[in-house]
Amino acid sequence: MQLVWYNTEAMETRSETISHSDKPGLTSNGNQRLAHRVVRRMLASGRQLRLQVDGPSMLPLITPGRSVWVEQIEPSTLLRRGDIIAMQQGEQIIIHRVIGVHGTRWLTRGDDRWSTDPPVSADAVLGRVVSIEQANGERLMMLHPHWRLMNWGLGWLNWCEHQAPVALFAWFPRLLKRGLLQGMLWPYQQERREA
Repeated sequence: MQLVWYNTEAMETRSETISHSDKPGLTSNGNQRLAHRVVRRMLASGRQLRLQVDGPSMLPLITPGRSVWVEQIEPSTLLRRGDIIAMQQGEQIIIHRVIGVHGTRWLTRGDDRWSTDPPVSADAVLGRVVSIEQANGERLMMLHPHWRLMNWGLGWLNWCEHQAPVALFAWFPRLLKRGLLQGMLWPYQQERREA
C-alpha cells in the first residue's frame, strides 16, 4: 500500500510504502490493521494523507483511480451534513458523504449508491476529505465556500433519497443530484477534452 502524506508544518510531500501481497484484495489482515494504525497515527500528527479511490460509489465527483486528500478532524464538533469522510468499515477504508446524524452516530452514503451505510461511530471516522485530485492534476478544494455549499446540498439530496418512502420518489433527488454534479464538474471535463 502506498501512503502519501503532506506535512503542513514543513510544507513538503513524502511517501512511504507498506509491504503487502502483490495481488489487490489479498492483503493479509495483519498488514491491513498495521496500515490502518499507520494512517491514524499520521493523521493524528497533523499530516494530510492522499488515498487512492478504487470503487465507483462516489461517481461522478470521485472516479475510480483518483486520489483524495484527507485530514483528521474531531467528528463530534466538526462534521456537517455533506462532508465527505474517510472511515474504517471492517478491514476497508471507505470514502462516503455524511447525510445525517442518528443519535451519536453519522449516516453516510456514496453519491452513486441506493442504500445508506450502517451508522458510523466517531472512532470509525479517520478524517474529512479536503481535496480531490482531477486527471489534470488540479485539486478541487472541498473547504472552499462554493464546494461547502454544493456538498451541503448533495448531503441534503442524499438524505431526501434515503427518506423517500417509495423508490419512485427517490428518482427526483437522484436526478437533481446528478445534474448539480455534472454542472459543477463541467469546466474540468472541458479542460480534459481539450488537452
